[in-house]
Amino acid sequence: MFLCKFLRQTPLLFMLTAIGLLSLSVTAKAADPKTLAGIPASGQWQCDECDFSKADLTAYPNLKNGTFVDCNFAGANMEGMDLSGIKLQRSDFRNAKLKNANFSGAEIYSSSFEEADLTYAQFTGASLSNVFFSFSKAPSSKFDKAIISGSVWKDAELDSANFSAAKLAEGDFTHANLRRANFTGADLSGAVLTNANMTKAILTKANLTGADLTSAILNQVNMEEANLTKAMVREASMIGVSYGGANFTDAKFEGTVMRPIDTGIPFYCRTETPDGEIKSNPLCK
Repeated sequence: MFLCKFLRQTPLLFMLTAIGLLSLSVTAKAADPKTLAGIPASGQWQCDECDFSKADLTAYPNLKNGTFVDCNFAGANMEGMDLSGIKLQRSDFRNAKLKNANFSGAEIYSSSFEEADLTYAQFTGASLSNVFFSFSKAPSSKFDKAIISGSVWKDAELDSANFSAAKLAEGDFTHANLRRANFTGADLSGAVLTNANMTKAILTKANLTGADLTSAILNQVNMEEANLTKAMVREASMIGVSYGGANFTDAKFEGTVMRPIDTGIPFYCRTETPDGEIKSNPLCK
């Protein structure tokens, strides 16, 4: 059993609820989406420990106004739903169907989207902390301008995903498919991208300070003006890469196959080259 509390933000109802004179609530059996029929079209409401696993929720458009705490959406069908601004804490979306779902502006904490279908899903401007996307299917998804901390994307399918201007510091993208992904202006400082496939990805002006790209595939990547200070790029493949204006201060490229396609010159400063030598520009300090 679980309890959904619906609270409309009118001054009178808010005051009566606050002093304990009024409670708007319903109780239903677990995984019974009919409970959601009474959700208000506006205002705030909260669902604690609700279980909608494997339920079809596509007929309930007002979920975006809610706060879900310790809820189970595993295997649920939420394709195409507008969930913009939704608040999620410790919620489970493993194996959920979320194709074309809109989480723009959402606040999501300590939740799992592992193995979920997030094809074309939108998280534009969302705030995510300690969220797991491992083995998820999220091609052409949008995380632009999102603030994401403590995230794990191991083995995720992120072909053509948009992470432009996103905050992704220390995210773990081990073995992720990031082909054609857009990281323009993104913060990937301290990120783990070991064995990631980033073929044709866009890293223009991205911050990769201290990132680990060991054994990553970076063929045909545009990393012009990117910051790779102290980045670890050993045993990687950088064939056809464009890196004019990039900052390679203290970066390590030993064992990497590096064949740039342009004459743009990066900034070398105590940079470990593919053959193990140290290279510095005259302006290196």
